[in-house]
Amino acid sequence: IILFLYLLYMLYPFYQAVLIFIWQLFLPFLISIFIAYLLYPTIEKLQKQGVWRPLAILLIYFLFFGTLAYGGYKLYPAMVEQLREFNEQIPQLMDMYENIIMNIYESTSFLPEMIHGQMDRIILQLEKSVEDMIGNMLSHVTKVIDFIFFLAVIPVIVFYLLKDYPKLKNLLKQIS
Repeated sequence: IILFLYLLYMLYPFYQAVLIFIWQLFLPFLISIFIAYLLYPTIEKLQKQGVWRPLAILLIYFLFFGTLAYGGYKLYPAMVEQLREFNEQIPQLMDMYENIIMNIYESTSFLPEMIHGQMDRIILQLEKSVEDMIGNMLSHVTKVIDFIFFLAVIPVIVFYLLKDYPKLKNLLKQIS
């Protein structure tokens, strides 16, 4: 057993990509099962009160997504205003940055040229770091899009899990 565990540990880099793929494939289903488990009692109560099961699920979805939409409706103008103000302040921030750099050069003008070269290198490294950080943020846009699709799939799976719960329960009984 110890040898087997050691081999699994040593071969992990070879099958790591497969495990990550399987995890990403099944994660929406696992999350959907958990959400369906949480919503099931509410659906059952609504169904016992005479509400058609798919309609009960849609009612809960409407309440949830309606609340999200209302929150977005309230937050969206504030976010747009913040972005607009930031966009207006970018020229001022750039001027402030240039003034700081010029003040540093003026206050250190008495120092030898070698120190100025070091300062130039440090400033260029800082600018490159900021540039790389912005580039990384932009490269993560695809991850954000993947996450949005991930979030869009979950409600669909939850709907069908809740709608077909009795059928799934019978199927699982037959299998076991």
